[in-house]
Amino acid sequence: MLEEQRGRLEDEIADPSTALQTSQNNGEVHKLRRIIAQKRHEQFELDRLRQALQARFFPSQATRDGPARRFDIEITHDGAWLERSDPQDRRCDQSPSTRDAELMAREHIAVITYAPIAEVGVRVVSESQEDHVTGA
Repeated sequence: MLEEQRGRLEDEIADPSTALQTSQNNGEVHKLRRIIAQKRHEQFELDRLRQALQARFFPSQATRDGPARRFDIEITHDGAWLERSDPQDRRCDQSPSTRDAELMAREHIAVITYAPIAEVGVRVVSESQEDHVTGA
């Protein structure tokens, strides 16, 4: 059942992915990326569920394969937020925690590389504190 649902999601990702490769309209590109990201996130949750069930009920068959692709990210603390940047595409996003920053990076990279989130790994290569100068 989980495999069937994952297959349906893969089919639902195919059309927007094809359209994304040919689109010249920035608004359409943003919308297509959002659709793909949502479907990739659903696919990721199914993969996590399948892995948890496998580990719980069939531990001898459980695999611990890591992500097929690994990317480095940089995180800068900026007040209550963390700013994440991917050296690969110079994109910055804000998130409330390191864990959220890592997941956001995986989701974003999955969309731009046309890969499932489970196949994308990230490594924090630098984490720094942003220095702010306050006026007197």
